[in-house]
Amino acid sequence: FAAMFPLVFAGCVLAFIFWNKVVVGTGCFLLVFLAYCAWVFYRQESFLYATVVYGYQYTHQNPKGLRHPGEARLPFRNVYFKSMDGTELHGWLVQAPGELWESAPTVFFLHGNAGNIGLRIPNIVDIHFTLRANVFIFDYRGYGDSEGTPSEPGLVMDAEAALKWLIREGGVHNERIFVFGRSLGGAVAVQLLHLAESAAKKEAIPKRDLTKFSVKLTRTDQASRVGMKFTNETADDDHLVVTGIEADSGLLRAWNETSQNPVQVGDWICAVNGKKVAKDMRNELQKSPDLEIEIQPKDDVDLTKMRGWTPETIPKVAGLILENTFTSAEDVFDSMFPFLRVGALKRRLFRLQWETKKFIGDLRVPILFLAGAADEIVPHRQMLQLRDLVGKERSSLEVFDYGTHAETYKVGISYWNALTAFLSAPPSYSDPLVPGSSKKD
Repeated sequence: FAAMFPLVFAGCVLAFIFWNKVVVGTGCFLLVFLAYCAWVFYRQESFLYATVVYGYQYTHQNPKGLRHPGEARLPFRNVYFKSMDGTELHGWLVQAPGELWESAPTVFFLHGNAGNIGLRIPNIVDIHFTLRANVFIFDYRGYGDSEGTPSEPGLVMDAEAALKWLIREGGVHNERIFVFGRSLGGAVAVQLLHLAESAAKKEAIPKRDLTKFSVKLTRTDQASRVGMKFTNETADDDHLVVTGIEADSGLLRAWNETSQNPVQVGDWICAVNGKKVAKDMRNELQKSPDLEIEIQPKDDVDLTKMRGWTPETIPKVAGLILENTFTSAEDVFDSMFPFLRVGALKRRLFRLQWETKKFIGDLRVPILFLAGAADEIVPHRQMLQLRDLVGKERSSLEVFDYGTHAETYKVGISYWNALTAFLSAPPSYSDPLVPGSSKKD
């Protein structure tokens, strides 16, 4: 549809010229433009979260050889675990070759936006034999054999649950875990480690901003609309009081778990969808497909306690590997839909965020950037911008001239040499809370 838009637009212009009717030409243009905007507005989540590829939703539906690692003769564990909101997730732990897999490095693989983990088996085979490393890979909510519906806070929460499972039950060397994120998986990885590092340093634990903030929620949980309980009686003329949080509201819990401004009991609701609160806002909360709720926080909150972290359970990794990831979903949107880059229009149409550039500069973990210069989906410059935000002191960059978005790993031995060096001998950081390494150019 995006590729056809210029042709349709040209057709409208020709209609105006040859028919010499302003109404016809203008009407055709407006009709196509409005249809284009509606398509973007309603389909953006399914465009980003492509859970079905070539008709394959679940791993058992994949072609032979891509259903499980055993078909590639790889030793593996088939694992199920739950995210913090109770969503059941599915993954594989592929053991490194030989008897010393427990001491081998482990690649915690956060895959891209399209398709289930079975489609990554050829890549897993290469990691297994070339790097002689363990590979732990899982499907985000809504992908493959995992339950749920994809969302930004949900995917980050899933990655945290997966990493905690790997540390507690994987049986691998916990000080040799490297997080690998490709494309969307890189955005997930950055937010995951930002949360972990914030919890590792007490002075960096996010505190709520005690000014008013807005909660933007999309209706994805039919059973539990918003998850907030509140009194019909106002605290004063301008506020309702949050009296409880629904335990089964996956949407609100996911937002709370990843937000610096989680909703807490005792907070005041100041407005709903821009409207001043009334004594009964139930109809507004139940019927509106999307909600923007303005909250007045009651007090600060310690996210470490909220997430149930202790010094022993805070995820710590040896390094982060980012391949062809983006600066933000909005920046990718601009490159793919240039006709909708007008600020006011874009703000009304676009809901997705994934602001990797907002979080990556704060990371202390060493980072290896693997950038395909021939990336046909994410502009190559976005990887270079992310590297600039981190700096050369805490990262290294490898650029592969013929690397495409999803298949940079196929460029040849130079790719695997870069990974081998990063996994085998990374220099140590002085920060004891985030064990890892840094490699200079």
